Amino acid sequence: GDALSPGGFAVGDPVHIWSMSAGAWAEDGVVREISSGVVEVSGGRLAPGSVLVAYGAGASCKWVLPEHQATLLRRPPTAAAHKEAAETSPAMSQTSGGAGRFESKSKSDRTPIQPSPT
Repeated sequence: GDALSPGGFAVGDPVHIWSMSAGAWAEDGVVREISSGVVEVSGGRLAPGSVLVAYGAGASCKWVLPEHQATLLRRPPTAAAHKEAAETSPAMSQTSGGAGRFESKSKSDRTPIQPSPT
């Protein structure tokens, strides 16, 4: 069957991944692998449910642990969300709850890095 990570990501899903080195979202990420068990890597061990994301035109890969998926990964906005955003003024989207492109979907509010809109 199709394995899902704790964050609900599946292999092949397009994702945005936070790049610590660039200090920005890499928006061309793709989930390549989801660990079903403990994976040994050079830096140590990865918990089951970790996801391997390829990004930077496939030049970079990063494992994201389950507990970091809510803050380091986000789903790209859908075409419908783009259309809705284009039709609503920024002032309206602030109050309607439609804003949130730059907010983490994390249940906690300890998000140390907030990318600034460009």
